[in-house]
Amino acid sequence: MSDIAILPFHDRFLDQVCRVTQGHWSPDLELNGRYLAWKYQANPYADDCRLYLAMDGAEVSGIRGYYALRWVLHPGGEPTTVLMAADLCVRPDYRGQGISRKLIQESVEDLSTKSRSPFLMNTSAGKSTLLEMVASGWQSLGRFDVSDRRPNLTAPLRRWAQGEEGLESLDRAPREPGISITREVRPGPMAELAGRTAASGVRLHRDEAYFRWRFSNPLCRYRFLYAGGTDLDAYLVVQCWTTHDQEWINLVDYAYEDERPLETLLSTLIDLSGHRRMRVWTPTNESLRQVFGRAGFQPTEYAPGVRDPRPALLLRSLRSDTPTSPQPPRDFSLWERSMAVSDYY
Repeated sequence: MSDIAILPFHDRFLDQVCRVTQGHWSPDLELNGRYLAWKYQANPYADDCRLYLAMDGAEVSGIRGYYALRWVLHPGGEPTTVLMAADLCVRPDYRGQGISRKLIQESVEDLSTKSRSPFLMNTSAGKSTLLEMVASGWQSLGRFDVSDRRPNLTAPLRRWAQGEEGLESLDRAPREPGISITREVRPGPMAELAGRTAASGVRLHRDEAYFRWRFSNPLCRYRFLYAGGTDLDAYLVVQCWTTHDQEWINLVDYAYEDERPLETLLSTLIDLSGHRRMRVWTPTNESLRQVFGRAGFQPTEYAPGVRDPRPALLLRSLRSDTPTSPQPPRDFSLWERSMAVSDYY
């Protein structure tokens, strides 16, 4: 363990990183290379993105990544670029040697002097990673609640449903007036609607650059449901994984002028692929929770404690010695609750 050095990523280690992440991203080396390029190099705020390698001599034994998103931390405030901690992965033959903790600690130490991000965030830590991060000084503000829609199917029908095409069924669906379903993101209209209808709490900043980048994740498939014409009344982004959990449709992102067009998009999705299991992060807005409830989404119950699988919001300050550095509210009820804030989707 004492011989492990934590170094910044260099292109000459790309092949090794793609192999280390075969159990973390995908078994496909080429796909892993595209995912790294998308997340850390094509990111519109990539000047501050960083990937750290745990090196045993010339061997990559683990990685820790930080990619950039922009957040509005206070009503009327300017967007702040924040690094999101992600992709903590250690090679199987190096596990149990404290490498993950070394990656967590030394990467934070390096970022505290080299990054412009005022603090670090994480919204996708697994159970063991979450415990290590909290032990290393990260603060957990709370866990995101999840609501599921699970059609009550018999075992034979469930096997049939999971064997059916998921998002592809949306491509063949007849179009309702005023509703469009496509594989194409519409950065301009989506950014305009998101900005016009933004909530007052802590929220992800969704500009055109964000939309052009965010839903190009090569590990996922997306479909975009739109209500309205050139000026959108609502949008709904849904996602499926290409490598696992393919029976689930995740409602990753949405924005709406009022609830009626969003409810229309939701009912359209369910009519066209209602035999699929669906999942959304439960919003804090009571009226919106009722919209999802009428569509059949129910809060998922989890046992509290260390085995709780729900995603947590973790924070780590980098600029506590700088009074003018923007800091986030610690009241978890103020934070946005959409899957789009997590790289897991």
